Amino acid sequence: MVDLERAARSVLKSVNQNNLVLSPSFQAAAFDKFDEYLSEGGGRYSDIISYHFYALQYPPEEIVDRIDRVNGILKKHGLANKPLWNTEMGWLLANRDGGFGTSLKPSWEKWRRISFSDSPGVVLQALLLSFSGGIDHVFWYSWNAQQMGLAENRGADPKPAAQAYQAAFDWLVGTQMESCEENAARWVCRVNAGDKLRYIVWATTPEQFTVPADWKVNTLTSYIGESRSIASDGGLLIDAQPVLLSEGAVATRSCMHP
Repeated sequence: MVDLERAARSVLKSVNQNNLVLSPSFQAAAFDKFDEYLSEGGGRYSDIISYHFYALQYPPEEIVDRIDRVNGILKKHGLANKPLWNTEMGWLLANRDGGFGTSLKPSWEKWRRISFSDSPGVVLQALLLSFSGGIDHVFWYSWNAQQMGLAENRGADPKPAAQAYQAAFDWLVGTQMESCEENAARWVCRVNAGDKLRYIVWATTPEQFTVPADWKVNTLTSYIGESRSIASDGGLLIDAQPVLLSEGAVATRSCMHP
């Protein structure tokens, strides 16, 4: 594989120096194999380090640890300066009938099964935590897979999970993710939108949350794009579906199939 990576760089750069070469994609908890590959000289011929950050048996928070593990291995081999891309990620996402299609494999029995209503929270959390971990690009698997898709009926009917993917696009494109921090099962992401800060909050179990006055926000936006004013006392109920807190409504754009 190291020889193939070296050959790929030689050929692709000879065609166009602007071509970007990605390293082979190890996945999930294959940290030892990834470490071994880099020990053999892998990663040195790529412009970008690619990893599949699957955490199929776990909640999205597991991604934080996996990104840290991969970054630690890159640092060990002197490759921490290279961009890290999440080139594949996903979970079993239920369809409207509550099922996961007809082709479930026996090996998938241990995978976490995300309900139709819970899937938006999982998608948004995973994307937010990926970006806060310094990931430059995230590729979701997939749009139309029966078991893991953001849409069903061969991609014709977007699920709520697709709306969450759209929300991440609306909330984050053109901004800088400064941090995502957990405190007693509550997560707060701080997003720099130029001259204003936005905050994205959620909690693994529902709780009452009081918006700090120094955040200077007045509008709550849900993943489906509905906005409302925050109560004058700053109080609101948060749960596993992340919500955006901002000064005024955030414009929406389309990144999904028509």
